[in-house]
Amino acid sequence: MINQVTEENNSINFLSTEILKKPYFLILNLFLISSLILISTLEYGYLFPLFILIISFTAWSYSRPLIAVSTIVLSYIHILEQSEGISAIEVGVGIYFFGYILYWFINKIVFQGERVVTSQVDFFLMAFYLVCFASIFIIVVNYGSPAKWFRELLTFSILLLYFPVRDAAERRKNTKIILSIFLLLVMIITFYNIIHYSTATFSVKYLWQLISGRQHFGGHLFVAGVVLSASLYLHSEKVKSKLFFATVFLLSGSALVLTFSRGFWYGAIVGLFILFILSGKKLKFISSFLLVTIFVALLILFLVGGLGYSIFEAVMTRFISPKSGITDISVAERLMESKSVLATIIQNPLIGFGVGSTFKHYNIIDKVTVESLYVHNGFLYLTLKVGIIGALLLLSFYFGIIYHAFKFLRITKIDNFKRSILLAAISLFVSLLIISLSSGVFADKQALLIIALGAAFVMSKSNS
Repeated sequence: MINQVTEENNSINFLSTEILKKPYFLILNLFLISSLILISTLEYGYLFPLFILIISFTAWSYSRPLIAVSTIVLSYIHILEQSEGISAIEVGVGIYFFGYILYWFINKIVFQGERVVTSQVDFFLMAFYLVCFASIFIIVVNYGSPAKWFRELLTFSILLLYFPVRDAAERRKNTKIILSIFLLLVMIITFYNIIHYSTATFSVKYLWQLISGRQHFGGHLFVAGVVLSASLYLHSEKVKSKLFFATVFLLSGSALVLTFSRGFWYGAIVGLFILFILSGKKLKFISSFLLVTIFVALLILFLVGGLGYSIFEAVMTRFISPKSGITDISVAERLMESKSVLATIIQNPLIGFGVGSTFKHYNIIDKVTVESLYVHNGFLYLTLKVGIIGALLLLSFYFGIIYHAFKFLRITKIDNFKRSILLAAISLFVSLLIISLSSGVFADKQALLIIALGAAFVMSKSNS
C-alpha cells in the first residue's frame, strides 16, 4: 500500500516537473481559466471566445500575404452599412488593415532586409504619402483639426496596400485569387443595390421618384466590374470563364445604370472605348457589348416589371437632358464649389492647406454657406490638400502605372491573361480620370482600393 502511494507521488512529481519544463502548458491553462472567469462574470463575456478567434485569425493571416490581402479586399463589404459616423465594424476593419500594413513594412524592411521602393513609381507613391503625413505641421500652424488630418491620412493610407499586393501578385495563382475576391465583392454590392432599388421603386408614381430612389454608392466598384469583366471576357478562351465574366458585366452594368450618376456612366463609356481601341478584337467587342446590353435591359425589366419603360425614360432623361449643362442646378453647384476651391488654392498653391483641411463655399441649392472636407473635383481636392507638389507626386505615380502597362503590353510573349489585366488597368485608370472631374476619386476608399490593386497587378514581377 505504501509502495503504491509512493509510486503515485512520484508520478505526480514527474508530471509537475514536465509541465514546468514546458511553461506554455501553464500559460494555456491560465488562459483557459481566465476565459471561463470572464465569460461567466462579465456582461459581454460570451463575446470573449469570438475576440480570441479574431485575434488568432489575425496573427495567422498576417504571415500569409494572400490571405491578408484577400481579407482586406473582402472586408469592403462593410460599406453596405452606410453609417454616417464611424461604426464598430469600420473600426475593426481599419485596425486589421493598418495593423497588416505596419506588420508588412516592418517585416519587409527589418526582418527580411529587403527594399520596399524598387521602381520610380514606388518612389512617387511613398513621397506622396510622406507629404500627406508631414502636412500635420500645416494643420497645426493654421489651427486646423488634427483629428480630421488623421481621418483623411487613413483614407490615403489605402494606397499603401499597393506594396503587399505587388509582392503577392508575383504568382499568377495569387493574382487570380485576388481578382476573384475583388469580383466577388463587386457582385455582393451589386446584388444589394439592385435588390434595394427594386424594393424602393416598387410603388412609385412619378418619374422623379425613380431617380430619387437610386442606390448611388458603389459606383466606382461597378465601373471597375464593367471594365475588368469586359477585358477578361474578350481574352478568355474557356466557355465557363466567358459565361462568368459576361454575368459580372451584366449585373455590374445593371447596378451602374441604376446609380443614375452621369459621371460614372461617362467614365465607364470612356473606359470601354479605350478597351475597344486597344484590344484588337473590335468585332467580338461590338457583338458582345450589344448582346449584353440587351440582357441588361431584360434584367431590369424582370426586376421592376411594368416600370421598365419609365426607368428607360428616366435614364435617357438623365443622360441626355437639355439641362445636362450649366443650367442643371447640380452642375451649377459643382461649378460654384470649384470656384471657391480655386480661390482658396491660390492662397497657398505649392504645399496646399494640409490633409484634413476644409474650405467654405456658398451652396446655391440649400442657399447657405457650408464648410466641407470634400471636393467633388478630384484634381482640385488633391491640390487643396497637398498643393501642386503633392498632387504632381500622386499623378506621377498614377500616369507611371499607365506608362508601364503600355510598356508591358509591347512584350511579344505576353499571354492573354496578362494582356487582359494590363488593358483593364489602362482603361480603368482612364475611366477614373474622367470620373474625377465630377467626383472626389482620390478621397474615395473604393476608388483608392481599385487604384492600389490595379497598380500592383501592373507592377508585379510577373509582368517584368
